[in-house]
Amino acid sequence: MQYAYAKEVVPMSSRKFLVHILILTLFLLAGTAHAEVAVNPLLLELRASTFTDRGDALELVLPPGTFKAERKETGQQVFSCESFQGTYKDHALTLRVTHIPFANPTGTAQYDPTSPKQLKKSVARYTKEHARPTGTQTTRDETLTIDSRLARRLTQSRTEGDAAQTIYDTLIILTDRGEWNIEAVYTSAPSEKELGESIDTIFTSASPGRVSIFSAPRTSK
Repeated sequence: MQYAYAKEVVPMSSRKFLVHILILTLFLLAGTAHAEVAVNPLLLELRASTFTDRGDALELVLPPGTFKAERKETGQQVFSCESFQGTYKDHALTLRVTHIPFANPTGTAQYDPTSPKQLKKSVARYTKEHARPTGTQTTRDETLTIDSRLARRLTQSRTEGDAAQTIYDTLIILTDRGEWNIEAVYTSAPSEKELGESIDTIFTSASPGRVSIFSAPRTSK
């Protein structure tokens, strides 16, 4: 009995197919290797988290760190972290997530979450409450829609003496029961893009929702 070699029984079309598969595999491997070199290490440590307060919830990804909760006299619920872990520990970064309910305790506040005028009022109140140092410039003021909800992205920067920049990046989202403010304050050189990319990813991941109105203010990961 004679045995045919593989090269003798593989049709030309099949061999062309195998060659194409090999080329595609090498292309994918090359692309993967390139992608591994270009990956932002800060993005790899972001984890899904949820903040809840008085019926409102906010889901987003966050770097590893412990957020402390504080209820302001104004009724604002603030979750903040100034010290992070992992690859974030060497970066000067502060994150604050603030929930502001629509109505005051008597329920008489007039608030329309679908109104651009309301968004304008919320932004005006925020900028008044968060005065920036002299020399701070606005580099972005953009109206967005997040999960069919009105939002505004406000980015400001101030150049320090050593050419490093302090960035104040804020996302304001109107919801049915209140609004969420996500604030990132960090320092980096103009040539350093990794931390800015991480903040973009955090803001892009934000998704407001609803929970029981009796749920206590909390953050979960």
